[in-house]
Amino acid sequence: MAWVGLDDTDAPDGGCTTYVAVRLMRELERAGAEVVGRPFLVRLNPNVPFKTRGNAAVAFRVEGEVDVREVVERVLEGTVGEHPETRPGVVVYPDRRPPGACEVVYKRAVRGLVGPAEVRGLVGERVEVVRDGRGVVGAVAALGFARLRGREVTFEGIAYRDRGFWGSERRVVEDSVWELDERTFPVTFDNVDRLHGEVLITPHTPCPVLYGVRAVEAWVLEEVVPRVVRAREPVVDYVVFETNQGTDAHLRTVGSLSEASDYESVVVEVRVEGEPRRIRGGHVVVPCEDEEGNRVDLAAFAPARPLTEVVEALRPGDVVRVAGAVRPETPKHPRTINVEKLLPVELVREERSVPPVCGRCGGRMASAGRGKGFKCKRCGERAPEGSEVRVEVPRELVEGRVYEAPPVARRHLSKPEYLVDLGLLEPSPIREGG
Repeated sequence: MAWVGLDDTDAPDGGCTTYVAVRLMRELERAGAEVVGRPFLVRLNPNVPFKTRGNAAVAFRVEGEVDVREVVERVLEGTVGEHPETRPGVVVYPDRRPPGACEVVYKRAVRGLVGPAEVRGLVGERVEVVRDGRGVVGAVAALGFARLRGREVTFEGIAYRDRGFWGSERRVVEDSVWELDERTFPVTFDNVDRLHGEVLITPHTPCPVLYGVRAVEAWVLEEVVPRVVRAREPVVDYVVFETNQGTDAHLRTVGSLSEASDYESVVVEVRVEGEPRRIRGGHVVVPCEDEEGNRVDLAAFAPARPLTEVVEALRPGDVVRVAGAVRPETPKHPRTINVEKLLPVELVREERSVPPVCGRCGGRMASAGRGKGFKCKRCGERAPEGSEVRVEVPRELVEGRVYEAPPVARRHLSKPEYLVDLGLLEPSPIREGG
């Protein structure tokens, strides 16, 4: 028995870590091994500056008397090209359950930054390193996720293209995707963005993936998706992965911004300190401050609309709980949190002045002119200047409601709040407040 973990085998102009993993699984099966259970697709910290496209790693378990290292080397030679941004990491662990150090690496890699040297120091010689590139971090982290008990999981069914179609427009029948969503939502989720009218299961990169469908239960991916989703090109392989996608595993709740590291995704409570402003490109930024006086901008980007409107509706004095990525201060911009989710904790009351109600007939009065008070349009009764009434203006936002980026702009790890509302996923950190 052996565990295999791999990462960083794709590149900006093509390739895919899940594809390499599937090729490796198939070659191991041809060599006489058996892949045990479902493979694991593990997303790591989405804010890492040097990440691959989706920052995904893969782990799987095999049984059988096979030279795993030899098969790995042969498959990598045929699938991983030379690219300066591709630094593959592949590890093998010859036992039933990966060591606890792998779990430590996963918890750190999904939320923060960890380097290859540090990872090698943590796992020592217990894990055999077959390829020693930067991807060794994700490879070990994937083993750690596979080891983790009590973790929340979702699933993704991924279909792969024939090599002759790589780089061409994907020929998935869009009507079949809308049909799938009608038949299987919310067990499958984020297949489409209804607000923007977009199909979301097909990537826009020249990778070998034809489509990927996400679900909270594996059976629907195994039994329904292959029968409903249609394509005008061949599907050469289809695999269902167990994943940490849609689980908010990347979020860490902090008491103040001083506890948050740059490039980390956090949940933190802040108070709005200024008026929101729209900047070039349709993005919205608002200055905030935590209870210790640490300043930060909240930024909602145009693709995340209507989250931009939510941030634009904030007012000075509002207290909000926000989830998002911490971006470091630069010479041109203060420290910023890129908003994924926002929950109003306490909204300030807004009031405006309105003319008084007529004391004689109950009609609403109107201004009689500058400095002339008010006059009832119905009966002519008058009221002096200063008789106006202060009334509360309803806010556009609701305290305790979670506002989030739409499916078209949602990060792989970000938990869809509607699945929480339906009881299909556990409450997210932004609701728990810690």
